[in-house]
Amino acid sequence: MDTDLEKGAPNGGVATTGQIPVSSLTRWQAWRAANCHIFPSDDSWRWFYRQHRAELIARKAVCYVAGSVYIVPAVLEVSLIDLGSKMLAGMSRGKPCSNEC
Repeated sequence: MDTDLEKGAPNGGVATTGQIPVSSLTRWQAWRAANCHIFPSDDSWRWFYRQHRAELIARKAVCYVAGSVYIVPAVLEVSLIDLGSKMLAGMSRGKPCSNEC
């Protein structure tokens, strides 16, 4: 299957993974290290990612490139606020938190 990366970059020279510019991707480890105030450990990020993987992928906040997870920082940060708000709203209604808050 041809991808934008394999064919070259027809969209003005910006290689993309689907609709995500490659230049906007950051390896999750680098993003987590730079944002350790949000996720203080790799395990805390991994837990959050497991709980919300489908939505993060649907929002294009994360993607896979060659089997590795990459972050789109601007999209992930908005997603964290949205998902955190949903989780908090569910907790305030007395519902236990789950990945479907």
